Parts: sequence; structure tokens; C-alpha cells
Amino acid sequence: RVDDRSIRSETMGGNLGGLKLARRRIVTIPLSWLTEEEGMALLDRLAWENSVLDPVVVSVIPNSPIERRHTTIYGVVMDPQTVLNAPRNSQENNREITLRILEWR
Repeated sequence: RVDDRSIRSETMGGNLGGLKLARRRIVTIPLSWLTEEEGMALLDRLAWENSVLDPVVVSVIPNSPIERRHTTIYGVVMDPQTVLNAPRNSQENNREITLRILEWR
């Protein structure tokens, strides 16, 4: 989806105006899409190998030359506490976690 924080307003005379702000994409990735091992590896990379404040590259369809541009995003984790508090072993369930990546510009 696209996050557009632009502001639109109307004057007393009926003219439309506003402030155009940058639009950013948001990618939502449920870990249920991944195998348990892939999910654990992704969480470990996001939380321990990188800081949750560091930007990451996420590519949903990396092998498609046509879709790669539209499905690859350079961004940051929107809700880092979800990643930091995620279970770290296979006895606990991390499959219910949904990562949200906000495009970094």
C-alpha cells in the first residue's frame, strides 16, 4: 500500500489547496508466508545482525526482472518491538508475526 501524508484543505471561498508530501510504500509480510527456518533467519537478521533502526532491502519477488522493481523496497521496520520481542526458538510461535516495512527515502 502507499502512505500519502499530503494535506488537502479548502478555503472559505471554496478553493482547494494543500501541502504535497512525499508518498512512501508500505510492505506487509506475514511470517506465515515463510517456512519456520526462513522466519527465524529473517527475525535474527533484522533484530540481531542489524539494528531495527537500520534500513533493509526486502524483495518479495527477487527473481522476476519485470516485477523486481515494484516488489523490492528499501525501508525500515515500522513496529520494531514486534521484531525485538519475537520468540527466538522453535518451541515458541513466531508464525503469527506480521512485519511492516516502511519505504526509506
